[in-house]
Amino acid sequence: MKSANEHSAMASILAACAKPTIVKKFIAFMLAAISLVSVLVCGGYALMLNQHNLYTMTPDEKQEQWYREAGDTVARLAASEAAAMGPGECPQALAEQLYGFPDFRNREYYYVEVYHSDELVHTISKPLPEGVTYEYRFKPRYPKVVNIHTSRPDLPLPGTEPVRSEVEEVWVDSQKLYYELYYYDDGPTYTVMVTMTPEALRDTFYSNLATLYPYRHTLIWAAVVSLLLAISATVYLIWAAGRAKDGSVHLGGLNRMPLDLYLLLVGLVGYIPLMIAIALYAHNNSLTYFTATLLVLFGTIVSMLILALIYALAAQIKRGGGYWWRHTIIGACAVKAVKGISELLKMINVVWKWLLASIFCLALTVFLCVTTALNFQNLYPWLLALLILCCVSCLALIAYAGYCFAVLLSGVKRMSQGELEHKIPMEHLRGDFRVCAQRMNALSDTANEAVHNQVRAERMKTELITNVSHDIKTPLTSIINYVDLLGKSHNREDEQQYLEVLSRQSLQLKKLIEDLIELSKASSGNMTANITTLDVTESVNQALGEFSDKLARVKLTPVFKEPEQPMMIAADGRLTWRVLSNLLGNAVKYATPGTRVFVELEKKEDKVLLSIKNVSREELRFSAEELLERFVRGDASRNREGSGLGLNIAKSLMEVQNGSLQLTLDGDLFKVILTFPAV
Repeated sequence: MKSANEHSAMASILAACAKPTIVKKFIAFMLAAISLVSVLVCGGYALMLNQHNLYTMTPDEKQEQWYREAGDTVARLAASEAAAMGPGECPQALAEQLYGFPDFRNREYYYVEVYHSDELVHTISKPLPEGVTYEYRFKPRYPKVVNIHTSRPDLPLPGTEPVRSEVEEVWVDSQKLYYELYYYDDGPTYTVMVTMTPEALRDTFYSNLATLYPYRHTLIWAAVVSLLLAISATVYLIWAAGRAKDGSVHLGGLNRMPLDLYLLLVGLVGYIPLMIAIALYAHNNSLTYFTATLLVLFGTIVSMLILALIYALAAQIKRGGGYWWRHTIIGACAVKAVKGISELLKMINVVWKWLLASIFCLALTVFLCVTTALNFQNLYPWLLALLILCCVSCLALIAYAGYCFAVLLSGVKRMSQGELEHKIPMEHLRGDFRVCAQRMNALSDTANEAVHNQVRAERMKTELITNVSHDIKTPLTSIINYVDLLGKSHNREDEQQYLEVLSRQSLQLKKLIEDLIELSKASSGNMTANITTLDVTESVNQALGEFSDKLARVKLTPVFKEPEQPMMIAADGRLTWRVLSNLLGNAVKYATPGTRVFVELEKKEDKVLLSIKNVSREELRFSAEELLERFVRGDASRNREGSGLGLNIAKSLMEVQNGSLQLTLDGDLFKVILTFPAV
């Protein structure tokens, strides 16, 4: 028992977790955002460490590599500057401009000596009390001054053929001079000694890398775990997007915002902080804690916006019907544009449509050919291919039009031969061809329905004549026979019996003729209704009272639950009585003896529904529509009294009173629903 209770409790907990709530969605949203930022931060730091080879080197080894690379740059510039002032005989101002120290902020951290054949020929900065020294050897290219101009000369410059020539602009004593330079490769080899202090390359960026180095493997694991959490939370958000507690999908809040507007907002909010962070990084030339904090903050904001966009997209996709793109500003404009163009094309004649399409294709072909010929002379093979493609497209269009015309012609031919049920296939038809096929199929449906109605009308006409003849002939034959019997010898008892039969058959014939006349009036619209306000409860009670003896004679028990308040209807009292009389009389004739007849009243909005239900004595082999036809009886043998007009007359009388009669069959259950306008 305890195990079953535990399973039940676990199932309840899982069911509660499966129902999305605002709190659960918020927790999942924040978890996904924080995890995504953690992925970006941890992954970014791990990539930065890997970029600087700190997964294969120690920070000290990396610092040594940086020192050597920085010293190489400084030594190369110092050797080039010495060659320019030595063999090149360039002025010092020109040499310093060409090969000056690249970063004057760190100049005090360097001391450079340039030697040629063990002779010191050039120095940069002042000797340092301490530091690390590196030795380099270079044979630099050097420039020579050929001419000095006060205005920029044209290139190429005349003279010998050096490696290259150029003009350098230099300010000397507030005057701009243009030095004409030739560069040569036959200079001497220099030995450069570069001494650097530890402060030369020690900055915040290096300190940050050194701080992160002990956690380099932890960063990878943290990024992987954060990625899994972000994926899990995002999947839950996608599942829960737009889903209410009852499982239904509906949009609300920001989910209704157009996605393109959402995307624009995400781009703006994400782009501006990113540019600020990049500018701060470029200004400081390093990743400071302030810049890193800003990046994390901006990353959190952008991550939340992206998750909100994904959440809204998932909810709108679940809405269905292309809501996610139809609800966008671009999608709405596109839909309206397509509808407008479609409406415009519908107003254009078919001939003009084809003519305009042909003119457009021809103009496009001419434009492409002329543009290609004028601007791309080397693309003549492509131009030929384009012409061939256009010709093939035109032939394909003509062939398609012929195919569509053949399909339409084949369908029309079969319909004209009497195959009205044939439908023109529309799978490969487009445009006006498809519209034509749709209208031809609709015409086929109309003609087929007209033929069906005509056949049905002929059948009903034949049955009407047969049934009327039978129903009139039967009592008339009895009257003739019994009149003949009265003319012969008979006793007093036989005479009384003959008179009773004559009276009964005369009344039956009279009832049939009255029903025919009333049906004719109702069907032709010659019957008028005196609409007044009636208490339908009172009308039902009166009808049940009138039929109480007849119902008791066939052992039928009426069950009528009167409503607590009166129900008033707009109807004709005489016609309503006739309808109820026909329906209760129908129950007397065809209901199973010993059963109940249920009468119910119900009010729905501005209508009052009166239903009468009973169980049929005979098996109902007709449909509800067939029973409502004229001269159709519940017994196919037509052995019981009645003309078969009762239900049809009741239906016609209800229509005269602005109401309706609906018949439903469920096995042997016979149910009629009368609908009256409520007052």
